[in-house]
Amino acid sequence: MPSIPASSFSFVTLSNKTKRPWGLTWRSSNVFITIVVGLGIATELAVYGLIVPVVPFRLEQMGYHEVGSLNGWLLFAYSAGLAVSTPPIGYFSERHSNRRTPLLLAQILLAASILLFMFSPTLAGMFVGRVGQGIGSAGVWVLGLALVCDSVPEDQLGRYMGAVSTSFTVGRLIGPPLGGVLYEHGWHYPFVLALGLVFVDFLGRLLVIEKHISRAWQPSDSPQKDAPSAGLNDLPYTTAPLDAAAPVDPEKLSVHTVGAEARRPSSGLAVLVSLLRSPVCILGSVITFAYGFIAGGRDTALTLRLNHLYGYSSEQVGLTYIAAVGGSFIASPLTGYLTDKIGAKWTTIGAISTFVPFAVLLGIRTSATVCIVFLAFFGAALSGILSPVMSEFGRAARGLPGVGYAHTYSLFNLAYGIAACVGPIVGGQVYDRVSNGWLVLCILFAVMMGMCIPPAMIWMEDKTRLSAIFLRRKRRSAEEPHELDSPAQS
Repeated sequence: MPSIPASSFSFVTLSNKTKRPWGLTWRSSNVFITIVVGLGIATELAVYGLIVPVVPFRLEQMGYHEVGSLNGWLLFAYSAGLAVSTPPIGYFSERHSNRRTPLLLAQILLAASILLFMFSPTLAGMFVGRVGQGIGSAGVWVLGLALVCDSVPEDQLGRYMGAVSTSFTVGRLIGPPLGGVLYEHGWHYPFVLALGLVFVDFLGRLLVIEKHISRAWQPSDSPQKDAPSAGLNDLPYTTAPLDAAAPVDPEKLSVHTVGAEARRPSSGLAVLVSLLRSPVCILGSVITFAYGFIAGGRDTALTLRLNHLYGYSSEQVGLTYIAAVGGSFIASPLTGYLTDKIGAKWTTIGAISTFVPFAVLLGIRTSATVCIVFLAFFGAALSGILSPVMSEFGRAARGLPGVGYAHTYSLFNLAYGIAACVGPIVGGQVYDRVSNGWLVLCILFAVMMGMCIPPAMIWMEDKTRLSAIFLRRKRRSAEEPHELDSPAQS
């Protein structure tokens, strides 16, 4: 029998010469893939946070002056590397066969950048290391989120994205305190921990088996309960025998390359136009920007606020941050679950409606205890907004011809990267230079998020029963004219 080209079908039955990988079931499971991606994002944010509190002291040791300004430029270098590299990473990821290889390369770049930053004797070397870290982080975020969407069924995407968004909290929570403690023992210690975290994450990514590869070892008649639901990124597949003389390497099989005629990648300009014409992508980017801006502005000004108003030490501020982000361990999975049940529309609106009043209340001068309570609700609601928005980016990719998950999550990452540049700067300037700067900042946070409610009402997905009834009636009304015309035509 003649050989069948691998590109002509999207599912193959491997020859007996190809050995089944050990641990195939759990290594390709939705839970394991989500844990690995979440660990990667948490690791990246923890690495970022480990370095932030120790850099000013290092710059002083190196003999630099105006340390605050120089530290700001180093933070900018990270955000700039992340923002500039995100679009090409997303574009080229959708044109190649798998997610794992570029993810591993991103981890290697991240480790190399940490080493450069740790051993550099000059500010220029530290700047280059920070840019490299931003590029590596862009790969971790974009490719990791796309990998989750490749693997998870559409009707469960919200809860898995809720679990992933919890990793944002974990990374932001553990980084700065550990960095400060380890720095007391020496400059290199925070970086050694950072490299250890990256290494553990690297091992996890080596273990992952992507869904399109694991299907090659599944019988054609076996149910695939973990397989994602059909969409633009999930082509239907058929089984076909292979010539034993022409075995296929399963690593080269991919939903991105097989069936090329059915789903040929669009050009960069066509992808950009599709993304900019999608209301869901635009709204998701606006909300993501607001999220990043608020998180950065809060982190910049909150330490000063707690110190000036309540006389909190750095240790007390660190404990207060636990309240600020601890609520997200409940809020993120909860809003992810609700997204799957009732849709992103009402979940997002509910989270924003909770966030807005607590943002305003947080700006009012109160006792320390009441302030911490307001801060806990503020942080939980802010984190809860992210899960449905991340899920909507995945839904948008399924509905845009020629657009893949890495494309839409590049837009997500770009919006967050720009906000990470702008938010801390605006937060610090408003707090220092505007009368009642903290109150003004909190009102700004409330207005930014509150303005997203009307477009969310229009464009976000609604899975409620009322919406289903409305859509059913709309379809019937559209079909009625055709039914009336058919007797006349006969």
